[in-house]
Amino acid sequence: MATRVKDQITSQFMVRALELAIRGRGRVEPNPMVGCVIERDGRIIAEGYHEKYGGPHAEEVALSRCQDPGGARMFITLEPCSHTGKRPPCTKAVIDAGITEVHIATLDPFLMVSGRGVKELEQAGIQCLVGVNAEDAKRLNAPYFKRVIRGMPYVTLKWAMTLDGKIATRTGESKWISGEKARERVHVMRNRVDAVVVGIGTVLADDPLLTCRVEGGRNPRRCIIDPLAQLSLDSHIVKTAKEVPTFLVVGKTAAAARLDKLQETGITLLKMQLKDGHVDLEGLLRYLAQKEFTNVLVEGGGNIAASMLTEKLVDKVVVFIAPKVVGGRDAITPVEGEGIEKIADALEIDDLKIGIVGQDIMIEGFPR
Repeated sequence: MATRVKDQITSQFMVRALELAIRGRGRVEPNPMVGCVIERDGRIIAEGYHEKYGGPHAEEVALSRCQDPGGARMFITLEPCSHTGKRPPCTKAVIDAGITEVHIATLDPFLMVSGRGVKELEQAGIQCLVGVNAEDAKRLNAPYFKRVIRGMPYVTLKWAMTLDGKIATRTGESKWISGEKARERVHVMRNRVDAVVVGIGTVLADDPLLTCRVEGGRNPRRCIIDPLAQLSLDSHIVKTAKEVPTFLVVGKTAAAARLDKLQETGITLLKMQLKDGHVDLEGLLRYLAQKEFTNVLVEGGGNIAASMLTEKLVDKVVVFIAPKVVGGRDAITPVEGEGIEKIADALEIDDLKIGIVGQDIMIEGFPR
């Protein structure tokens, strides 16, 4: 039986393993981020992390860099796998290497692993301690845990607005509210997610590419919510659909001829039953999770944001506030819809992190 330690127990070696793990962000999904440290006599003798999906796991990397792992201790941020997938089981590698003690931050919730890895290590005579820096490890892989346990991707809702809370003028113009540095940060965010979701209103107003322009980065899959199939054949989205995988979420009653033309451009159609003219957002997110999308970035517009928040589908909010004032009761706000009647019913955001990005304020938080 593995020794369970309290979540408050920490280790400098596990802290290092967590630092390594985060380097895989945006490259290992749908796998979790994992880091590994091998220690002997209080000194790190090898380390590694899972660098990309399909590539060697963290334990494999660390062991390949260790000349003499026999009798050493291993610190791993997630329970080692005990099954054969794209890679052979890590438990076998750990056992064959002669590791005598394994410290594990948290068990893997994936059913093919979940406790089996620890059991196999213990049957081989390796002592296992589970729960070291557990909360940090769970926080690091919150998107993975959510998809595996709840069948939903981790949703980050992002918008940029003026100091008086507008995302566009009364005429719909929005380029550019945020400054250059803030826009660069958004490209970094896109580089780390599996999909970007926007409503058709945003596409019609801004004609965006929704790509990642980080050097060496990757483009997320684009998901356009367009119940009536209004997407223009001349849009940037359509013109680049063969290069950037794009889902168009449409109603089942959208015009067949129109859908055929859009499909010919390389766009993948996702037909959904509409309710009161709107797409079932939870159903869409569950579909994306089934396709192993772990991280989803929602970039608007106001009606999509309102629905996502009202239906409690958002895990994290990122807001850029530009030092500009637009004014006007008809200017567009970031969260549309009916809104609430009483301040007591307002959605509160916890664990705020506030910083300056170029000329803009950046606020991150988690809906309560």
